[in-house]
Amino acid sequence: MLPKDMYKLMLKEYIKPIFKEKGYKKKGNVFVKETDDIVYIIYFLPDRWNTIDEYGFTIDLRVCSKEVLKAIGEPLPNNWFAYNYITPLIESGLGYLRPFPLKSDYGIGENTDINELAREVISDLNEIIFPYVEKLNSYDTIIKELNFLGLYKASMTHKITLYFLLNNREMAQKELLSCLSVKNDNPYYRPKILKIANRLGLDIPIEQE
Repeated sequence: MLPKDMYKLMLKEYIKPIFKEKGYKKKGNVFVKETDDIVYIIYFLPDRWNTIDEYGFTIDLRVCSKEVLKAIGEPLPNNWFAYNYITPLIESGLGYLRPFPLKSDYGIGENTDINELAREVISDLNEIIFPYVEKLNSYDTIIKELNFLGLYKASMTHKITLYFLLNNREMAQKELLSCLSVKNDNPYYRPKILKIANRLGLDIPIEQE
């Protein structure tokens, strides 16, 4: 059996049942769990340099909010499995969550014991991935995680909308001013913030208009 086929077999026979127990649905290499608001997307990301003889992959994740998407004027997707087209609140994965220098990916070759590999993947899901996403079950915990991740690993603009949805206009206004004060060379950065502020009815300083 080719490594890629072994990978597909592992997902179907070993990994899918674990996700099903936790309420996730599967499509290909992507697993999605929807709540009334928060949506969890966990996906198995293949290496770019895979060959016929070797197949590598890692585990990444995204946490999204239906209410946040609606608040910022983005349509709710018909298909949550198409994660590349959805704006997430949190983006992370095994590469960020597992302490360095422990490896954050897996490899399959012709001599790989698929049972042993599946046990390793399931262990990482139960000990690292699931506990991480399960704690992100409210706006407060998501804001706390955004603060922990910091400016270079997360989008602080999400905090504007999250505080607004928590009916904390004062903090939403404070985060707006904080985001506007950040120097960012991306030409879309400031217009995006101003668009969010206008949608939420926040006060925009005259010098920022």
